[in-house]
Amino acid sequence: MFKETLDMAKLGRYSAQRLKIEALTSAKEITVADCGTVFTCGAEAATHTLPQIAKAGKGWWCRIVLDDETAAVAFQQNAADDADQMVGHVKSFVDNAVPQLSPQTEGTAFDLITFTANAVQGDWVEIYTDGTLWYVNGESCSGVADAISCA
Repeated sequence: MFKETLDMAKLGRYSAQRLKIEALTSAKEITVADCGTVFTCGAEAATHTLPQIAKAGKGWWCRIVLDDETAAVAFQQNAADDADQMVGHVKSFVDNAVPQLSPQTEGTAFDLITFTANAVQGDWVEIYTDGTLWYVNGESCSGVADAISCA
């Protein structure tokens, strides 16, 4: 019985490490329950909406990964929140020497993240909150500045 308990504990640890992955194929109202999800997107043009910051609460996060380069995809903060509650930046590697930032001025708040037609598979953004602001960081290796635009 002790061995069965150990085997079950090992299985539990293994399955607890699996990521929640969801393909976004049409516009989605992202919910509080989507915390910890890795969203894949890019095949369909759509605008997705984050949950309200206060409802999401401290520690809510998601990651967005472009898995198709077909369409521009956007992620916006909830209309019920105050404007421009996203901070941080996305680095676009235009050449090997100097990454470009979006927004270009550090500390500039924004409310919309767009994977443009210049973004490439594997480009990503991570979004998390402290219950007051959305924090954004990400990278694009497309070779084009603002392939992922923060505005």
